[in-house]
Amino acid sequence: MSISRLAAVVILASLIASVTDWLFMGAMFHDRYMIHPEIWRGSLDEGWKIVHSELIAILSCLGFALLAGMLRLRTIGAYLAAAFLVWLAVAVPMLVQDGIWMKIDPVVLASHGVGWFVRFAITAFLCAWLLRPAQTEPPAA
Repeated sequence: MSISRLAAVVILASLIASVTDWLFMGAMFHDRYMIHPEIWRGSLDEGWKIVHSELIAILSCLGFALLAGMLRLRTIGAYLAAAFLVWLAVAVPMLVQDGIWMKIDPVVLASHGVGWFVRFAITAFLCAWLLRPAQTEPPAA
């Protein structure tokens, strides 16, 4: 796996997914965040919270791309299956745990869940496009 292609996947996935993060984890159902205002931290200003969240999101794109490279996935279906399984193994349990232990509106949690799946799916598509192995010609007979 080429470092430049890996970097391209991570940068593009992070940029594209930051827009979907804004949609699913910020704009959509924005009013529902304040159903339980006491759960939200007030210590950092909003800009720093966004920066920290995006750094974590960049790590998730990098982690998925590295995992996909290690698994030597070949088809878009395999990449999307891996995205679904990573989402199911990582994001879903954390969000369900958050819902069990914290007063967060279930609609907000569901929106975050969709947002995380979209992030992994975007990364999967970009991996399939940019990290696919070079096509070799069959040997001449």
